[in-house]
Amino acid sequence: MSGLSLNFVATRENRATDGLLKFLSAADLWEGFGMELEEMITRQGILDALASYCRALDRMDGELFDGLWHAAAVIDYAGLYQGDAVGLRKYLWETHALMAIHSHQIGNVKIECDGEHVASEAYVTVSLWTLPDELGAQVEVVSRGRYLDRWVREGSSLRIRERVHIADMQSFRTLSSGRTDSGVARDRSDRSYQFLEPGA
Repeated sequence: MSGLSLNFVATRENRATDGLLKFLSAADLWEGFGMELEEMITRQGILDALASYCRALDRMDGELFDGLWHAAAVIDYAGLYQGDAVGLRKYLWETHALMAIHSHQIGNVKIECDGEHVASEAYVTVSLWTLPDELGAQVEVVSRGRYLDRWVREGSSLRIRERVHIADMQSFRTLSSGRTDSGVARDRSDRSYQFLEPGA
């Protein structure tokens, strides 16, 4: 075979190899992109669920609260409650009903995703105002802690499979004066429902 023919064959083989490498690189890139996209969706799902948890408590929205938990969820709330999500709702509803108003705020959130292992640590600040006593005095209770959660996927949603609530610190202070907006309510009459629900 002449040198020209050999060069032609070599060039053709090199082009075929280059094309295969480009195809494999694109396939690997697409697979990596798919994995990153799935992780991004998981992370956003956790953030949405944590926000919904705060909303469920502050608006006393039982339906929203119930949708956040796996049926076999195991829960430990700083030693104050241990059990399932049904019992937790009962405990929290009874506790919060003794307050005039309350606000739950999620802060830093650390999320770990490794295959089926999905876990998070969320810092939480809770402010609760007690009902006025016989002299009209109120106390603000501020609790700072963390939610340690393990998550499972159920269809397109994420559910809390296990939660440990760690209470890092708590403080109490007498309210010198306190007020709330007229649109605030611990039910579906809260103004937020007019904005967040489709067609509202």
